[in-house]
Amino acid sequence: MEKLTLTFYLSIIGAITGISGLLLNFFDYWKTRPRLKAEIIHEKTFFFDKSDEIKPNLSRSYRTNRAAVISIEIQNASVHPVTLSKITVSQNSETFSIRNAFSSIMKYNINQINDTITSYSEIIFDDPITIPIRLEAYDSTSGTLRLAFLENAVLDSNNNIPVVVSLFTPRKTFKIKVSLSKTHLK
Repeated sequence: MEKLTLTFYLSIIGAITGISGLLLNFFDYWKTRPRLKAEIIHEKTFFFDKSDEIKPNLSRSYRTNRAAVISIEIQNASVHPVTLSKITVSQNSETFSIRNAFSSIMKYNINQINDTITSYSEIIFDDPITIPIRLEAYDSTSGTLRLAFLENAVLDSNNNIPVVVSLFTPRKTFKIKVSLSKTHLK
C-alpha cells in the first residue's frame, strides 16, 4: 500500500510539472511571435496606364499597359528579429510575387491644374524592397513594391484597384488591404 501511495504522489508531481512546463513553453512561443506593423504611404501609392501622359519611368522599363507602385513602411514591433521571406500582391485569384526589382531612381511628375495655373511637382520614390528582409528588434524599413503587369486588374466602383499585400515570415503571414487609385492626388 505504501508503494502505491508513493507512485500516486510521484505521478501527481509529474503531471503538475509537465503541465507547467507546457504552459511556460507556450508563453515563450507566444512572446517571441513576430509582430509587424505595415503602413502604406498613400501619397506614393497608385496605378497608371501606358496611355497616361505623365508617368514614372517604370513604364519605359516594362512593356505593359498598366502598372502600379505601392510604397510601404514595415516596422518590427517585437523584441526579437524577424525575417520577411516573401511578399505577394493579389487580386481575386491572381497573385504576383514581388521579386528583387532593379534599383533605379524612380520619379513621378504630377500635372496639377488649379483654376488656370498649371504646375508640375516631382515625387522621388524609395528604392524597391529586396527579399529577404531582416528586421532587428524595433527596426523598420521602407521601400516600394513595383507591379509591372496589371493587365487584367479589376477596377471597383470608384475606379480603384483593390489588392491585398501579404508579408510572409516563417511563422506568420500578415495581410494588408490596399486600394490603388488612378492618381494619388485628389
